[in-house]
Amino acid sequence: MEGLYKELSCPVCLELFTPPVLELPCSHNYCKQCITKTLISQNCTHVNGQFFCPMCRKVTCLRGRGIDGLKRNVFAENVLEKIKEHGIRQEKRETRLKSQICSIHEESINLMCLTDEKPICSICKLFGDHRTHDVTRLAEFYQEKKNSFSKQMDRLLFKQETTTEAIQELQNIQDDLILSSKDIKTLISTLGESLVWEIQYKICTLNMMVDSECSVKCNRLQKTLHEIQQPHRLYTKMKNLLDSQDNPIEFLKEQKILKEEAERLLKDDRLPRSQKKEGISVGKYVEELMKGLEIKAIAVSNRDSILRKIAEEYNAWRSGCSNVDPTSYDGLDQLINNTVSLSLMGPDETSSSLDWEISSSSEESDVAEEANEADLKLKI
Repeated sequence: MEGLYKELSCPVCLELFTPPVLELPCSHNYCKQCITKTLISQNCTHVNGQFFCPMCRKVTCLRGRGIDGLKRNVFAENVLEKIKEHGIRQEKRETRLKSQICSIHEESINLMCLTDEKPICSICKLFGDHRTHDVTRLAEFYQEKKNSFSKQMDRLLFKQETTTEAIQELQNIQDDLILSSKDIKTLISTLGESLVWEIQYKICTLNMMVDSECSVKCNRLQKTLHEIQQPHRLYTKMKNLLDSQDNPIEFLKEQKILKEEAERLLKDDRLPRSQKKEGISVGKYVEELMKGLEIKAIAVSNRDSILRKIAEEYNAWRSGCSNVDPTSYDGLDQLINNTVSLSLMGPDETSSSLDWEISSSSEESDVAEEANEADLKLKI
């Protein structure tokens, strides 16, 4: 091995080659960075220059490509890579063996102190700080903890499986919520286009409010989803530890932390409950959009007719909801949704469907009587 290290050492820096390794025509090898320093020291700065080999002093011509034209010794680079990998494996092996030796008595650790929950050697038990403590064989204690660890993973796996339906339900709710927010923004934009240019600023503001409300509710759903998926994430960590960690000392250290977390999760025996569907009220945003607007006449177009009808139903709803609470928007939402659905019907269906059952004040009745006028006027 010593001879191999000598062959793979650079004659300039006297260290193992630092890739890329360049081979001169005289068959001597150097680090690229060392050749660069050699060129500088010999004042060879031209791409067609020439320099002397530091070992044999033979002349090497660069031939128009500079240092990049020199041949790379790929074989030497591959051997270097193998040596580095061997060194890393050797270092890990030595670290593992060192962790199984008592740092005080330099004896093999083969016992487990039950009092201090600490791996010890035989001398620690006979003459050391643990001589009065209860101990057991490390191998037996390791196997016992490993079995307990596996059983706890099985329980976590069962708990994870019970959450699958709740996770899917939350994901469906979130998808519906996002789709609903897009539909509501589309409706707000459609209504806004039928009004005068002064309310365009309000439309942009409302769209941002919808995005904000959607974001808050999505974050709430994501938080619940994260909590429900905790058993799955912990089970994965425990499985990785069980499958990949064969060092008893390291295993016992890591399993204790994961086991405590698992016990905390398993104390909660509640199964995931059906989640309340999160929604966004279209009525709330229509109310905000139409604040300060009074529809005085109705145009003949189908879209303006729908806008007029929404205004009528909003005024009727508003007259009975002086102290607005979140639940009172449910009725307004239903009215607006019915109105929008009319735009998808034929003329005959629309005319027969506009007879809505809603109690209106005398002011709204006066507005309805003006349904045959030709222009839509907005007073802001």
